[in-house]
This record gives sequence, structure tokens and C-alpha cells, in this order.
Amino acid sequence: SSVAYQHAGFSVHDEAFAMANFAKRHAIQRVAIVSTDNDFSQLQVASYINLWETELGYTAHTVTLPQDIKPGDVALVDLKTKLAEQPYEMLLIAASASDAQTIRPYLDISTPTLAFSNIHEITNDSNVKLTAVRFVDIPFLIDARQFAYYHEKSAELTSNEQKRWFALGVDCLQLLVASNHTANTDKVIDGLTGKI
Repeated sequence: SSVAYQHAGFSVHDEAFAMANFAKRHAIQRVAIVSTDNDFSQLQVASYINLWETELGYTAHTVTLPQDIKPGDVALVDLKTKLAEQPYEMLLIAASASDAQTIRPYLDISTPTLAFSNIHEITNDSNVKLTAVRFVDIPFLIDARQFAYYHEKSAELTSNEQKRWFALGVDCLQLLVASNHTANTDKVIDGLTGKI
């Protein structure tokens, strides 16, 4: 299901809606979508195109690259040529985090570029490759000192998504406990996802 790939409850459709709304608010009409050849990326493309073309009446140009594309691949060089054929006002990346890292350096830095929030699933320190990419969801920044108690319990979590869901669960539990102890008083909870 698509929800398994999303963060904090945002569906692919909700993210696509936010990006289409961003484009509409900024009077953007010519959009190019750069995607990879896998089911989830194609779901992202379909969600955006459904809104962009069906509901708003604009057309989007889609370029589909192979999944797990490597830097220097001839398809990336062709990508630059394909995108240079027409002046696009916005680029949308619909790809996995690792593919987005590979694709981004081949895109024009001066063209507004948006991506779905699954680009947060990065397991190395190369976030710099995603410079100037806008997205709908923001990852939780967890204070390591607060997380220390939960570290052992969460050691088997393998993705940033799972860690964010874990943090949300911990904070939801704290909210439930606090709601039973405070009557008509404000209380600040210093949770894993921030101050609540």
C-alpha cells in the first residue's frame, strides 16, 4: 500500500495535491516529471498527473529513467537534452531517495524542483546532492539525549520512516497519559518529535 512509503500520514495524493497547488499559486504551467521505472514512482507520477492534467487542465512532460540508475549513465546525459528542448518552469522528482540523489545533479539548479517526501529515506550523508529540492513533509529531528531511553527498543528499526513512526507513537502515549492527569491546565511535553 502507498501509505507504507509515506511519513506522518501524508498520502501520495495529498503530497501531489500540495505540489500541484504550489505550482498553481506560482502561475507555473510547464512541468516536467522525472521518475524511475518502479511501481511506487509510477504511483507518484499518476497522482500528480491526475491532478495536474485532469483537474487543472495542464499537461506535464514525463521522463522515466531506469530504477537504481548510476551516476554517468547515458540516460542521465539524455535527460539534460530532453529537458533542454522546452523551458520548464518546474521539475518534479518522483523516485526513490537514492535515485533522487543520483538524478538531482543532472537537473538545472535554477529551475524550481519539488519531490515527494520519500526522499528522506537516505541512509548516508549525501543530502547535499538534494540541494534546492522542495518537498511537502519535513522529517522529525530527534534529540539524541531524549531518545537514549528508547534506543535499545528501537535498535532494530531500519529506516527513517520507522524511526519517525516510533517517535510519534512514543509522543502519542505521552499525550494520552498527560490528558488523564491534567484538567483544564496547559502542559508542555518535551516529546521525541518536539515540544507538544
